[in-house]
Amino acid sequence: MTEEPTFIINILNLMGSTDTRILMELFRLLQAALASHSNRQAWLDAIHFTPEFFDRVTFILCSSTNAGLLVNTISAVETIVRVDDSISEVWCNDQLLSSILEAQKQMHWLHGDEVEVIHRLLYIFSSNRTGVQTLMSKYYDLYPGFGVYLRKVCEDEPHLIPFERYHNSLRAIIPVIDVIVSNLPLMSALTTFDSDSDILPCLFNIVWGCAQQEHLATCSISLTGLWEDLSVMFGDLMRRVQDLLQEKMPTDSAGGGGTASTPPASVSRTLRWLYCLEKSTSPGLREAFVRCCLSRRGEVRGYLVYACHQLHLENLLELVTDEN
Repeated sequence: MTEEPTFIINILNLMGSTDTRILMELFRLLQAALASHSNRQAWLDAIHFTPEFFDRVTFILCSSTNAGLLVNTISAVETIVRVDDSISEVWCNDQLLSSILEAQKQMHWLHGDEVEVIHRLLYIFSSNRTGVQTLMSKYYDLYPGFGVYLRKVCEDEPHLIPFERYHNSLRAIIPVIDVIVSNLPLMSALTTFDSDSDILPCLFNIVWGCAQQEHLATCSISLTGLWEDLSVMFGDLMRRVQDLLQEKMPTDSAGGGGTASTPPASVSRTLRWLYCLEKSTSPGLREAFVRCCLSRRGEVRGYLVYACHQLHLENLLELVTDEN
């Protein structure tokens, strides 16, 4: 019955209802249909050729204050764009992202369990061309929410972070940040963190927590994937740092051994997080950052050495050049 075109069309027409209970049941039915491989394609085809479905979804996200309906709606959207790449390429646009953020704002979903589905949806944005362009244009709206979430994660000391609770969301958020850092124009990429200056310090604490809990074997889940995500993001970040320094602070030689001048004030402001890391009273924090950077790509060592020479970061340089 759930494959019958007439039945599917009649169900999708219920999207025009203003009855919250009907809409909640509709999205539950849709989730069940999409979970069935034998029924899924008929529903996806119908959604694809019903453009008003998308408009109705974004209207619900922007206007409803019913938590249950918003959860069901976002979960259904996440499933649709996850299983159908062609719909994902069309839907992952500014209209959908703005609607998701509005729903999150209305319900204060900043660090509860429900927010994980939003993070999974944002991760899907980072996996297609339309979504990446959207993320790049809306980072200033995304980052404050990320900052709130990361501060919640880091309420405990690094060795006590409950990664079992936050692991999935972190693995969704970090690639989103990486896509933004990697694709925006150089100066814009490195000043994105001005919209929430706690994001990078929190990520440093998270990588330190990964290192401590892996060493102590106190976490009940593997943190390898999270560590690798952080390694990729930090590596891309340091590549952009090197690009900035080469542009703003040319040296007498091409390598890291060139004579470094005093950084311009604009560079020092943009890279103040690196200076804070250098001056941190917690050597373990610096060590975890360097270990994470160097764990996947050999060229990242060159980025770090170059930055340390140019910015006179002696503590970090000592770690980067330590073969152990």
